[in-house]
Amino acid sequence: MKPYQSVARSLSITGLGCGHGPDTVIDDLERTVYCGAALPWGADDLSGHTLALGAERALRDSGYMPDWSTLPVAVVEIGPSPLLESVTMTRRFTGPVRTVSSVGQALITAQELVACRAVEAVLIIDGALAVVGSAPSGGRRAYATIDAFCSVDGTAGDAARSALAIAGARTDQIGYVELCRSGRSDTDLQVLRDLGPLWPDGHAARPAISAASAAETAPSGLLFSLIKVSLCLHYGHRPPWIGHRHDELAAIAGSGLIALTSSVPWIRDGRHDPLRAAVSGYDPSADAQVHAVLSGASVRGDVVEVDWRRADGPVLVPIAGADFPDLMHRLGLTRDALIDGAEPWQWALGTDEQFIRMPHRVVFCAPGPEGLCREIDAAQRLLPKAHEQRKEWVTPSGSCYAPNAIGPAGKVAVVYPGGLTAYPGLGADLYRCFPGLVPRAEAAGGLPHGYFRHTEPLYEGMDFASGATDPVKAELRLHENFAAALNIGLGIGFLQTHALRDLLGIPVHGAFGYSLGEITMLYALGSRQRVDPDLSRDEDLFRERLGGPKTAIRELWGIANEVPDEEVWTTMVLFAEAEVVRAEVECRDHVFLTHINTPGETVIAGNPGACRAVMRALGCPGLPTAVSYVLHCPAVDLQKMNDYIDYRLGPIRRPTDHVELFSGHRAEPLTDFADAAGTAAATLRRAVDFPRLVQSLYRSGYRYFIEVGPGATATRWIGDTLAGRQHLAISADRRGAGTAAGAARMLARLASHGVHIDLSRLVTPTTNKEMSCPTQ
Repeated sequence: MKPYQSVARSLSITGLGCGHGPDTVIDDLERTVYCGAALPWGADDLSGHTLALGAERALRDSGYMPDWSTLPVAVVEIGPSPLLESVTMTRRFTGPVRTVSSVGQALITAQELVACRAVEAVLIIDGALAVVGSAPSGGRRAYATIDAFCSVDGTAGDAARSALAIAGARTDQIGYVELCRSGRSDTDLQVLRDLGPLWPDGHAARPAISAASAAETAPSGLLFSLIKVSLCLHYGHRPPWIGHRHDELAAIAGSGLIALTSSVPWIRDGRHDPLRAAVSGYDPSADAQVHAVLSGASVRGDVVEVDWRRADGPVLVPIAGADFPDLMHRLGLTRDALIDGAEPWQWALGTDEQFIRMPHRVVFCAPGPEGLCREIDAAQRLLPKAHEQRKEWVTPSGSCYAPNAIGPAGKVAVVYPGGLTAYPGLGADLYRCFPGLVPRAEAAGGLPHGYFRHTEPLYEGMDFASGATDPVKAELRLHENFAAALNIGLGIGFLQTHALRDLLGIPVHGAFGYSLGEITMLYALGSRQRVDPDLSRDEDLFRERLGGPKTAIRELWGIANEVPDEEVWTTMVLFAEAEVVRAEVECRDHVFLTHINTPGETVIAGNPGACRAVMRALGCPGLPTAVSYVLHCPAVDLQKMNDYIDYRLGPIRRPTDHVELFSGHRAEPLTDFADAAGTAAATLRRAVDFPRLVQSLYRSGYRYFIEVGPGATATRWIGDTLAGRQHLAISADRRGAGTAAGAARMLARLASHGVHIDLSRLVTPTTNKEMSCPTQ
């Protein structure tokens, strides 16, 4: 079927704006899309004045500065409107000003004007505003590229197939479909029914589908949909569909299209393999079915490395005094300034050498000025007692005062937990807070980037079709998929390590890992030569030999295949001293002491009856673990484990920044990096003695311990091991809290204790100097 209209030459979207309301900027729209909330405007918010402001912001967003006397830009208005004059009067445009009847005609007109080099770009106006043109040069940002646009007299499926053919795209490359509602519910439902067969259930791709209400987006529905998709491509998330109707969900039931309950990360395969999305719907102005195919251009991480405020990061206010009375006096001055309307982020510029040298330091953490005032009020009441008792003061919001501060001389160690600590939803907003991780992960290749794309269990149940998913069962299923759980640990460990060191500037002097965390440590900090993300290589070792039927144990103990898996092996946590447990285990067969977590917490594994007998003999409390694998015992084949680690990580070299990597094998820094894989394999064959490893680092001058990766179990164990000795153990991840909230608490405590951290990185978006990004 021949399309009525088509755009066959790519158009880059380089600038965006909103004409609804004088205070509405594109960032407001992006946050709304991310959260799935109602749009921040009403139909009455559009006026000549607001449209002119939106045009100015869109042009500035595209790089056209306010002081330019003329603009090599054309203006295309969709539908005649008396408001257009308010835009053309504010600027002198060298290109033509035209009025067309539909978005399709606007794009064709823009394509023609740009192709003949009549102008550099075209400003399209329809309530929402977009600047389109050829691909930008000179390292400038583009939100997305319109690869094809088709308007046909046929079905939504016909329009989609035509647009995909023009764009040279396959359906399995489309990760997100935006339904542009027409205001006619029956027509919109038919669009959904027509799209379903393109992505049948079981299809290689399961695109997210979403839509805004026709009332909210009027009169700029189709242009708004293109803008919404462009924002998702640039910021790297697939949005939720909060305002759906039940009949709309029914229309996509049985297809591969999914309606998400919240935004999830959407990450391209690589710099040269962009994300792709589509917009589909009925356009009343053209009386036709339309379908657009868009691809990502630059991503947010190409432009900005730390996007703290976009991720709703709390405000951090550091205050220091020469003595305690001076500190209390400064608290009062700060509160008065906040009441008078002072910008709270200005104090973040104070975390310099002078702040660290001051003997009394407090860092407040709160969402905004009102919250900061409440935190300061609490400090004025409670800090005198904390100072007198020399006890650390920490609030639920994360504010911290450390009267017995460790100081800057203490070394900082990164701690990597075991491989079975991931939970559904982990890291969902990590790239949003630290978009600079995207190009870093792409440069590293393999798992740090791919764990978001290849581990669907992370986001199980985050779509409406799944209904209410039991979080405990979802987490158990995640841990039973050992390869996925391990790769999640590797990926999140890598990403959080680089967020701490490279993006937040936390000094890191050393690192160590618990059990499989040692592999994560080597992956995150070792100088690797290659990484192969092929998960199938894990299947035999972890799914069959060490997990599932546990053939390694069946072969070692001569257990028949008919014996149920649950009767072969179990793992139990015992709350008893290690030496007592060791003595009891050594008297028995088919049971091993596999982990010493703290001086009073151990783990045994082996034949279920033998494990229960040990617990009864000791008379200590204990409990079985939900998931059990054969590790840290002689049943682990040293050569197979060595081959796996070597395959997964590739050759490991000594870190170029002189970070000490401690191994659990001998509880000392690695020196032979040529045999790092063999050392890690040997560690996984012998019992973990975590207290011994922690104490080794403490003797080496380490006082700060930052756990990266999911959960905070290692943080608790370090606290128990070093109880009564000066140290700070803290986790970068807070389950149930956003990335920024967890990072803020960590930064506040580290800075108050005396670690030199430049909080000014959070004040404004930390810019990637390789690409420029105008601001609105």
